[in-house]
Amino acid sequence: MAASLLAQNPELARAGIVVLLLAAPTVAGWLRTRSRAAWALVLWSVVLLAALTLLPAAPKADMTCELAFAPRDLVRIEPLANIILFVPLTLALTAATRRPWSAFLVGAGASAVIELLQFGVPLIGRSCTSTDWVANAVGAGLGAALGSFGLLLADRRALRTAERPLEGARTP
Repeated sequence: MAASLLAQNPELARAGIVVLLLAAPTVAGWLRTRSRAAWALVLWSVVLLAALTLLPAAPKADMTCELAFAPRDLVRIEPLANIILFVPLTLALTAATRRPWSAFLVGAGASAVIELLQFGVPLIGRSCTSTDWVANAVGAGLGAALGSFGLLLADRRALRTAERPLEGARTP
């Protein structure tokens, strides 16, 4: 369903990347002091990932697992969608735990598990590819990096605010 939408409107995937690059650091900064919201976003992301990648699809005649990858593959619409798909999970995990490397590893590991399930459970009618795993891992890395950047900006902003003297207070 999501892949069909993006195939018909390829500009949506490109716009999604731009929106993520611009909005994600702000979202991470906002989540910095809202642990419950960050964990709720993690849970929502996991549910969305499972629904989009593991719910049964119409079986394809050419269901295979492909173990080939070329970097140019990442600019096609489906890999761009796979990149976008993993950004919210690792962004929220980074904000919730303040551990971007752990968030990245969780995201990349979750992608590997998804691809293995798509390979090992033919009943769900999904093909697995190494390109999907790489794109998901790039999205996980992007989410962790944007989350870390957003937290850094929010921490600096909070430090500047804390160091600013109160209005009307006398300074020696």
